[in-house]
Amino acid sequence: MSEPSKLLQTNQLGKQYDTVIALAPTDLAVSEAEFLTLLGPSGSGKTTLLSLIAGLLQPDEGSIHIGGVDVTHKPPYERDIGVVFQNYALFPHMTVAENIAFPLKMRKISAREIKQSVMRVLELVELPHVAHRFPRELSGGQQQRIALARCMVYRPSIILMDEPLGALDKKLRNQMQLEIKRIHRELGTTILYVTHDQEEAMTMSDRICLMNGGKIEQLGTPIELYFCPQTAFVADFIGESNLLPARVKHVEGETVHFTLDGMPGSGIAKSNGKPLSPGNHIEVMIRPQHLQVSVNDDLNHNRIEATLTDFVVTGATSKSYLSVPGGTQLVIAELTQGHCSPRRHGEKLTLTWNAADAVAIPQEPHGIKIK
Repeated sequence: MSEPSKLLQTNQLGKQYDTVIALAPTDLAVSEAEFLTLLGPSGSGKTTLLSLIAGLLQPDEGSIHIGGVDVTHKPPYERDIGVVFQNYALFPHMTVAENIAFPLKMRKISAREIKQSVMRVLELVELPHVAHRFPRELSGGQQQRIALARCMVYRPSIILMDEPLGALDKKLRNQMQLEIKRIHRELGTTILYVTHDQEEAMTMSDRICLMNGGKIEQLGTPIELYFCPQTAFVADFIGESNLLPARVKHVEGETVHFTLDGMPGSGIAKSNGKPLSPGNHIEVMIRPQHLQVSVNDDLNHNRIEATLTDFVVTGATSKSYLSVPGGTQLVIAELTQGHCSPRRHGEKLTLTWNAADAVAIPQEPHGIKIK
């Protein structure tokens, strides 16, 4: 089975403001029909990268190719892209149908074709009944779907979406995530999506491009970023994580034996693919659902003693917050058991984990702050 062709490519694309590097030279390739999310905190470079691809900013270096054509210095309307913003940008004096028809009229499409295309795209977003309403008569979620419909109606090769759900409440955001995912699946258009919400990125994306400090920190599927982070930043940003400071004892293939720093104990973890040698400082990442409270003196080599500092029932799951010698904070996530009494503050617990659920992450040269 052949790989999908690369529809969008950037080559050493960079942007700088005086001494501030907004985007370090970046290579990125997006395939046809792919849903790729640019994820990261404020100032990470994700919006700068999207704006350069959209033609809203001019790069200081590098190039952008769409469909094999160099569009680096072309205006936005010559790039065959559509853009959906957070504020919808619908014309308040036009009906829904007129809003969607607008980009087709600008392209001199016939009235008959426009009517057919508008109704087709309204069916796709499941809002054919609002065609004659005005934007003010729609809910926030409906307005966002109409903004998406207006973008899709002229069939751009790439749709760029910049924090499109940021103005919606959590329940509506969750609904819209699934709605956009459905539309993408049915339409097969390439989507480049920007968000700072890691749950949103995990829910919607084929791949995630996690950015930090103006560069790509890791690029891969949601599963790859969650279960095999390449840096402590990735482990901490994607979902909750426990990061234990440790030092490598020895390495056997993909298995890393380590001793904990600043506390008694040793254990085994799997490698994240980066080279490690005895004596290297690492972070051992264990997701909260993979830490278990030992109920007997089992022979698990992966053990650590901890003190309970807080216990919270969040609904379907309960979380235990603990501290270990050296000041590192840990969290355990478990299914809530209604018949069980809550743990007590100050209680001493022995924690264990399976080696396959722990990942050894090399420490950055300047050191990593443990959260």
